[in-house]
Amino acid sequence: MKNYDTFFRKFIVSSIIIVVLFFSVNLILFSMIILLPGFHRDDTDLQIEKISDGITGDNEHIVALPSVIEELHRANAFAMIIDNSGKIIWDIDKPRELPDSYTLKQISDFSKWFLDDYPVSTYEHPLGLLVIGYAKDSIVKYNLSLDKDYFTSFLSGCVLIFLINSFIMVLLFWRNTLKIKKSVTPILSSISAIGKNEDYVLPEEGEFAEICKSLNRVNQQVNQKELVRAEWISGISHDTRTPLSVMLGYAKSLADDPTLPANARKRADIISRHCIRLRNLIADLNVSSKLEYSLQPVKQTNINLAELLRVIVGFYYNEFPDSKYTFGINIDENCYSATFCGDESLLTRMFENIIQNSILHNADGCNITLDLIRNKYNQFKVTITDNGCGLAEDFIEKLNSSEELPFSDFGSLEAEHGLGLRLVKQIAKAHSISIRFSNKERSGLIVELYFTPQD
Repeated sequence: MKNYDTFFRKFIVSSIIIVVLFFSVNLILFSMIILLPGFHRDDTDLQIEKISDGITGDNEHIVALPSVIEELHRANAFAMIIDNSGKIIWDIDKPRELPDSYTLKQISDFSKWFLDDYPVSTYEHPLGLLVIGYAKDSIVKYNLSLDKDYFTSFLSGCVLIFLINSFIMVLLFWRNTLKIKKSVTPILSSISAIGKNEDYVLPEEGEFAEICKSLNRVNQQVNQKELVRAEWISGISHDTRTPLSVMLGYAKSLADDPTLPANARKRADIISRHCIRLRNLIADLNVSSKLEYSLQPVKQTNINLAELLRVIVGFYYNEFPDSKYTFGINIDENCYSATFCGDESLLTRMFENIIQNSILHNADGCNITLDLIRNKYNQFKVTITDNGCGLAEDFIEKLNSSEELPFSDFGSLEAEHGLGLRLVKQIAKAHSISIRFSNKERSGLIVELYFTPQD
């Protein structure tokens, strides 16, 4: 679930960043639209002041500098001076339709708005009122007056509305995200469950109903195939039991027949040992399949670990008397009454598979030792060591990983080697036993198992 939470957290953060960028870009564009045109306009007040400075004379003779005339022509504008009586005493390019004199009311009106649709600007000149006029429809003028308190309230309201809208948008976005998360999380969990062979049923409703239906169908198909495989393995195990028993019986009979030549008895003994290996392999395959699909319940009984280990070591000691394989056991004195709740038959097979792994893959013989101690964490620790050839480091890494070993990994290994240790991991997992594999510094394998006693 942590991976799913991280995914949705990143999704939410990235979406918020996108929203912030959206508002920032729009704010910048809005500011550019408002401000940039002003950067490319001439300052009208400054222009009219320059024009006023370039017009000199008295009421009888008024002269404008050539630069003033050139600037007016460039701007397609006209200029005129109105004296105190309202009469025009000087002009340049004044439109003919404009009158030559104005009343105070007319002057007051056009100084704020337009002069017969001509946008104009006014400036106080020593000789009177300087009026600069521009072409029609070239300038838009608005006369806006607002109460200061009202204007402040208006701006505050705009900011508040923006914040409220932003909050509502983020809230709706968050709600939709949680809704999507609620719908998608079971789907992601089901996809993960497929890889772990875990069963699941998704509710076939909501926006992703079709996806849920498809995943449920996939789950049914996978379960059906896996059940067929488990039944096939169980059938093979059952059908081969009798032929193997017959072969093993005849092989042992031939191996123990003193009337046969030594070579014939040796070959019969080889057949007998391989029949035992094949029988154990099929049994491991059957148990592994049942554990994988929860077809075999784990019986919970109190087991004396020290006694169980003694029985197992005693069996192998009697099985290989005076041979190249030797077996030893060391039990700490405070572990004689060590008990663990579990399935005795499965735990026996787990220990036997570890020991059998050392026997099968050390043909020249080895010493196998079992140690039982109680560590500082109040756990019972069983350590099984040998002085054989050990295991490949890459296979050690796979054994120590949290994932189960897939059957596909056994292609490069001997089948009973990989399957036996796979079953060891399955039994340990079913009993919540921590297990760790490692190679000794010089040679040999170390298998450490940690049993946590139930309160």
